[in-house]
Amino acid sequence: MKRLKSKNISNKEKEKPAFMEGVKPIRENGSLEEIMIEQGYKPCTYDEFRAVADQIDWGNVSLEELLKGL
Repeated sequence: MKRLKSKNISNKEKEKPAFMEGVKPIRENGSLEEIMIEQGYKPCTYDEFRAVADQIDWGNVSLEELLKGL
C-alpha cells in the first residue's frame, strides 16, 4: 500500500497572503536594461501620465476608503 506524503507547511507559510505565491526572487547578474527589454517597458512622459490620470473618475471616494482598498 502506498503512503501519501504529507506536506509540512509551517505556520509562517500559512500566514503568507495568497498573492505571495506570484512573487519570484530577483535574478542575479541581470542588468536593468535587460529587464526592461524582457518586460517590454515603454516609458511615458509626465504629460502623458497626467492626461490618463486626469480622466479617472474618483467619484466621492474618501482617502480613507482608497487606503482601505489597499
